[in-house]
Amino acid sequence: MTLRPARGGWARLAVPLLGLVTLATWLLLGRPPDDTLLWNAVFDIGHIVLFAVATALVRQMLRTVWPDGAEWIAVAWTCAIVSGLAVLSEVVQVMDPTRHPSAGDVVRDLLGAGFYLTGRALLVQPATRVAAVGLVAAMTLSFAAALSPLAGVRAVYRERDRAFPTLLAFGHSAWERALVLTSAIEEAPCDQSAATVPCEGFVDVTFYPDVFAGYEIREVAPNWSAYDHIALCIILPHGNGPLELVVRARDRTQVRNEADGSEVVVELEPGLNAVSIPLSTFTTASTRPVSLTQMRRLAVFMTGLTNSSRLKLGPFKLVRGSGYRCPQEVDEFGHKSLVRPRVRVHAEPRPAPERP
Repeated sequence: MTLRPARGGWARLAVPLLGLVTLATWLLLGRPPDDTLLWNAVFDIGHIVLFAVATALVRQMLRTVWPDGAEWIAVAWTCAIVSGLAVLSEVVQVMDPTRHPSAGDVVRDLLGAGFYLTGRALLVQPATRVAAVGLVAAMTLSFAAALSPLAGVRAVYRERDRAFPTLLAFGHSAWERALVLTSAIEEAPCDQSAATVPCEGFVDVTFYPDVFAGYEIREVAPNWSAYDHIALCIILPHGNGPLELVVRARDRTQVRNEADGSEVVVELEPGLNAVSIPLSTFTTASTRPVSLTQMRRLAVFMTGLTNSSRLKLGPFKLVRGSGYRCPQEVDEFGHKSLVRPRVRVHAEPRPAPERP
C-alpha cells in the first residue's frame, strides 16, 4: 500500500480533513444548547447525522490519499477510523466530571456510519431487489428506533403537565423518575400503623448529613403565572427540631448562572408545619423577581446537618393565595399542632446536586 494521491489530491484533502477536525472537536467538546430532556435527546440523535457525515469525510480522505486502493480495504479502514473516533469521543468524557460517557452514543455513532456506507454501497454497486429492499427496511427500522427517545421525552412532559400544579407527589411516576434528582436521602412509605395521624399522601424521608440532602426537580412545568405561592405540609416529630429547610426556585435565565439568585429558608418546628412561600420571595442577584412564565428548576433540601433527621413530607404544590390548608390538622400524636413556620431569604445559593 502506497499513499500516492492523484494530481491536486493534497489540495482536495484539505476540505474533508478540516471538516473531520471540526466534527471531532464538536463531538469532544460540544454540549446541547440547553440542559433539558428534549435537547439531550436531540443531541443524541444528532450523533447519527454527524457520524454519517464523518464517515463520508473519512471515506473521501482515503480515496484522495489512496485512489488506487481496493474498495473493501478502503471500507475496512473507514470503519476502523470511525469506530476509533466514536470510542474516543466517549473515553474523553470520563476525564470531565460534568459529562457522562454513554454506550448508547457509540451505538448511534456506528449507526450513522452504517447508514452512509450502506447507502453508498446501494448507489455505487446496485444490489438485487430483495437485498436492496432488506437493507432499506433495516435502515428505516434502525432510524425509527434511534428516534424513539423523542417519543419518551414527549410522554414525560405530558405526564408532568397533567400533574401540574403539583410539582412533586412522591408517586415515583415516570416523569418523577426522569426529572427528579435526589441526594443523601432515604424514602419510606408513611407508616400508618405507627402514627395516629392519617398520613395518606405523605412520605417518610430521612435526610442524612451532606452539603445537599433533598430533591431537585430539573424541569418543572414552566408557567407559574397563575399562582402566587408554593405550599407543602411537613410533619416534624417532636424532639427532632427545629430544622431549616431550604427552597430554591430558578427560572430559565438563572439556571445558566447558578449564583444568580436567592433562596428561601423555612424554619421548621415540631408538629405539623403548613408551609406557604410567596413566589415573589424568589429573586435574582439584581433583585429582579423570577420570570414566572419561564420557570425551570425547584430544589428542596437541607444542608449542614450533623445528624440524620426524619420527617414526613407532603406533596409540593402551587396555590393561589396563602390560605392553603394541610389535609391533617393534627400532629403524629393526635394533638392539634398546626405551625406556620417563619420564612426568610438567604442571599447566597448552596451547591446543587450533581447530575447522575
